[in-house]
Amino acid sequence: KDACRVRGWCELAVDPQTLQPLGDPQRAMAYFEKCSPGDTDAIMAKSKYHQLVGGQRGTPRALDHLNEAIAKDGSFFPALLEKAKVMISLGEWSQALDAAHRVLSLNDDNMGALKIVCLEMATNQADPHGLAEQLQQLLRSMSKNEPVNAKLFHRTAQLFSRFAGRDAEVLQVTQQMAKKALAVDPNDGAAVTELADQMLMLGKYKDASDHYGRACQID
Repeated sequence: KDACRVRGWCELAVDPQTLQPLGDPQRAMAYFEKCSPGDTDAIMAKSKYHQLVGGQRGTPRALDHLNEAIAKDGSFFPALLEKAKVMISLGEWSQALDAAHRVLSLNDDNMGALKIVCLEMATNQADPHGLAEQLQQLLRSMSKNEPVNAKLFHRTAQLFSRFAGRDAEVLQVTQQMAKKALAVDPNDGAAVTELADQMLMLGKYKDASDHYGRACQID
């Protein structure tokens, strides 16, 4: 059973750049069908299959499997977070937040759930101060759970700085994220460039120029 599950996930693998399947999704489903009916990992995999193969048309089936996994174990974070992501893709922010808050009620330090809450605030609410506070909480969680993941800090800084609307309070937090990425990997030219971009958003042209120059030296 374990071998079927692993082989199925291998068939579901996608290229991180193109997001195109690397295996045969149809063969993957055949493997998952051989797993035990109550196998939570296989249930999650079937949900992913319907998302990859069916696109928007496969969403109802994908949600059915996620709800099955949640019904089996209401504290299973991966199913709740995956459901939140699916709901975001459908524009159902209230249901996405419900799933995220359910995770946070069980673990107030969960990075995935905190990121969803921040994303909802950034896209749907005009509250820069509230967003900055929520991002600080996300930053603390990242620093605790993934302290040496430079790419995570960089990508999160980049994502939320673009939603900042040049708000200084929000950008102060995203700069902390970018600086954390550089503290982990001082030779990350992309992170230096990101920090320069954020300096530019704040109108700090001299600092931005200095960081762009540093990025050129690294690259």
